[in-house]
Order: sequence, then C-alpha cells, then structure tokens
Amino acid sequence: MTEKTYHYALCGAGDVGKAAAHDIKVHGSAHLITIIDPNKDQLQRAFRRMKELFGDLAAQQHFRYATDLRDVLNDGRPDIIVSCASHAANIGLTKLAIEAKIPYCDLGGHHGIVEEQARMVAKLADHRGVSIAPDCGVSPGTANILAKDLAEKGCTVIRSRCGGNPLDCPDPSENPLRYKPVFSPEGIAREYTAEAAMIRRGKIVKVKALSKIEPYAFEHYGMTHLFESAPTANNSHFAAQHLLSLGVREFDYGTLRYKGHFREVKRYMGALHHDGTEADLAHWVRSRPRFAREAGDRDRLTLGVEGSREY
Repeated sequence: MTEKTYHYALCGAGDVGKAAAHDIKVHGSAHLITIIDPNKDQLQRAFRRMKELFGDLAAQQHFRYATDLRDVLNDGRPDIIVSCASHAANIGLTKLAIEAKIPYCDLGGHHGIVEEQARMVAKLADHRGVSIAPDCGVSPGTANILAKDLAEKGCTVIRSRCGGNPLDCPDPSENPLRYKPVFSPEGIAREYTAEAAMIRRGKIVKVKALSKIEPYAFEHYGMTHLFESAPTANNSHFAAQHLLSLGVREFDYGTLRYKGHFREVKRYMGALHHDGTEADLAHWVRSRPRFAREAGDRDRLTLGVEGSREY
C-alpha cells in the first residue's frame, strides 16, 4: 500500500521555520513543502539551508519558495498550513486557512491571539469543518500535552519549566542577556511583559511576568547547568482552564534562561522612566548586534514537566 504524502505550506523562514521544514521533510510524509516568507533574503537563506541538509536535487524537487500564502493557495491547494511566523501574522493566516478550508496549526505563545483564534473557530471554522490548532510548539504545545497526561494520571500539582538557550552560556561581558533569540524579539517581549495564567489553590490566577525569579539546575552528561526560572506569558488561559477541569489544584509555569538573564531584563526595564513596555524591550533586543544569532550557533532545549498528588 502506497503511503499517503502531503503538501505543506510552511509560513516563516526564520530559524524555527527552517528547523520545522527539516522535521516535516524527515517525519511528516511530505512530497512538497512550500516555504513562505515576505522577506526574500530569509527565503534565500532557507533555500541554502535545505540544500545543505538534503542536497541540490531534493531542495529543488521537494521544496518551493513563495512570499505570500495567497499565491500558494491560488497556485495549488496545500494539505495543511503550518505557521512558524511571528505572532502578529497568525490571525491573518488563520483567516486564510478557514476561508480555504485547509487545516492549520501554529506555535502560539500569545494568549490574546489564541483567544481571537478561538472566537474565529467558534464563529466560522466549526461550520466549515476546518481544524485550527494554535499553541503547537514546545511550550505551549508539548509541555501542555505532558501536563495533561500527568493530570489524567491523577496529579493535582504540576510544575512546568521550558527554555531554548544557546548551547553554552554567552560571555556576560559581551552579551549581558546571556541569550540569543531563536524567535522574534516582539514575541519574547510579549512573554516578558504580559500576565501568565496559573492555578493556585484550585483557582485560576493571573501572575505578572518575571515577578519571581528562582534557581533551576539540572545534570546532563555529568555537568551541572545553572539556569533560572521566571513566570512568562506563554500559555493561553485555555491550558490552565483545561488542567483545572481535570482536577489540578496547582499549576506553575516558568521559562528557563541562563542565570542572570531575567535580572538583566528587569534592570533594563526598571531604568526606563515609565518602567518599560513591550515595544521598548523588543527594540532593545533587536537593536543590539551582540544579542544576534550567528551562523553555526547551536542551541539547548530544556523541558521539564513534573507532577505530584496532593492529598
């Protein structure tokens, strides 16, 4: 029996988009992946990276490149739309997916946008038989699936920690953030300045981002890695609501960064006369070349979801 294969429309050609393209090609039964990004330089970099990963022939036969999803929809119907684009693009992409009746997923991470997508689903997508699945990244995404699994096994207290960071901690004298963004500075700034939905004593509460910084250490290949954790606004309130419905009494989420990162962010924000805004923080991260990723940079993804039963 011939295996069914799919045409993916992949929106976003940045570092995360290129990684997704590789994963889809290897694991997603794809016969064609159309990578879409309005930035032609990004598309060129994506094309070069696919050639490095899969060779010249595969890069030409199994990948296409476009600057606008609408052109792809007009040219040939993809089987699924996957967004690795910035948060701001996801509402428009969701609308196009619903109109075209094509399943859609994205990496989420912006609770306001996810809530708007939920309204769009209730209003339009359900009636058209379209599946719309935001928050399908690592966290939110995989971390939520693990938390749900723990809740269904009877855990009432769940602690989730996740962070993507450089493989080795950058020199603080050159990079005081000890961090290089793998996704948009606007997305990071949103997570660091909004409120996070947690569960405390059986009730959903809003917790200010970066309001509590805690140490976090783990062993890996005989080495101890020192991180710190702080609450950030990654998850929509839907995650907390669902865990609460499963009997969870305490749910706590924190983003992991190298030790000193969050204090540096708070120091910068506090130095501004108005305590800093999402736009201020995004501009700061984007405008500093020393925070930028370079060719050959490698990353470390850390994910820990723990559960216990409170009697």
